[in-house]
Amino acid sequence: MATRRKLEDDDDAMGQKFEVDDDETRQKLEHDLNSVWLQEKEAMALKLDGLINVLSYEKEVADLQAKLKSELNNVEGLSQLQLFRAIHMLAKDHDLLRVFFTMSVKEKKIYVMDLLEHGLTLEWDSDEPNAAQDDTEERGIIILKLVETVEEEISELHTILPTQTT
Repeated sequence: MATRRKLEDDDDAMGQKFEVDDDETRQKLEHDLNSVWLQEKEAMALKLDGLINVLSYEKEVADLQAKLKSELNNVEGLSQLQLFRAIHMLAKDHDLLRVFFTMSVKEKKIYVMDLLEHGLTLEWDSDEPNAAQDDTEERGIIILKLVETVEEEISELHTILPTQTT
């Protein structure tokens, strides 16, 4: 039996209506259309999920930014200028902001003071590939030298000061 196709104006998505006399052809056409519909539906669902994730992330960041000033007010020892600089640095870098809110109060103070003093020294920000690592190692060496100096001074104080016996 031959397949007959007739186009008519209709309100469907394509603006066309197909009539098929052959049941086998009709079933194949319905199957193909359903497959296309399911694929498009899945693609749209993925796009909607992506959009929802982006909007959720933006809302989370906005909520954290809204809490930032009050949270930084809890960090002792910050001047007004330091407070404003810290707000600016953390609010514009969403990764830093999210890390900040995972820390304890003591860690937040150290984190903010380090950011204010040293800024961001990231390896990929430098022309030299190991600049961030070198900077960290240099800081570590300076700290070790300070510790050694303090230990030497304490030893000298013990030899100079008379020992007390109870």
